[in-house]
Amino acid sequence: MSPSPAVVTLATAGAYLLASVPVAYLVGRAWGIDLRRLGTGNPGTSNLWRNAGFLPAAIAGPLSFAQGAGPVGLARVAGWAGGPLAALAGAAAVGNGYSCFLRFRGGRTVAVATGAVLGLSWQAFAWLLAWYAAGVVLRSRLPGGQALGVLVGFAGAPLFCLGFAGAAEGVGAAVLLAVLIARRMDGLADDLRGGAPPRPTITRRLLFDARPGQRLSGPRAPAC
Repeated sequence: MSPSPAVVTLATAGAYLLASVPVAYLVGRAWGIDLRRLGTGNPGTSNLWRNAGFLPAAIAGPLSFAQGAGPVGLARVAGWAGGPLAALAGAAAVGNGYSCFLRFRGGRTVAVATGAVLGLSWQAFAWLLAWYAAGVVLRSRLPGGQALGVLVGFAGAPLFCLGFAGAAEGVGAAVLLAVLIARRMDGLADDLRGGAPPRPTITRRLLFDARPGQRLSGPRAPAC
């Protein structure tokens, strides 16, 4: 039986609120730091790792993953797999990037979106893991290789969801991909208007999530 519109609305809102909890930011606060004032200023796991170390990132990462996987998993357990509710629960992981608890700012959504993809399609999740591993290998030869692996992996995830799970899941994964790129490009127009050279600025943003003049660790430097 399909869920009622009220159940779909409440479940989607609940998934968004869960994804919106700024886990990495809260873990950083527990470590005595404010991620918004360090490195890239991004309140996410990568910035936490660079500025607080492995242990806090190892705590925040799995919790963020569960924020994405949990709602989709619950929809499947309830018998609503292969339909819009599971896909909406996955797409609601965008709450991590647009958190209502941080004035609709947030992390870069990678860990939460990865968890959501697992719920949408294990085949797409396996594809992601393969590219994550490739990114780790590339990192030793290509600066930013790990981020490149993430982006390529997510570029193919909607097709895997479409082929192995269904159209709704494919759309859900496509929404996650769009948000992933949008969050990395946040503020790009301002940088380009300020005279930053387009090609290196876009490349640095995609691969390192850094704006011109910003450090990746330490006190946040103002953008040029």
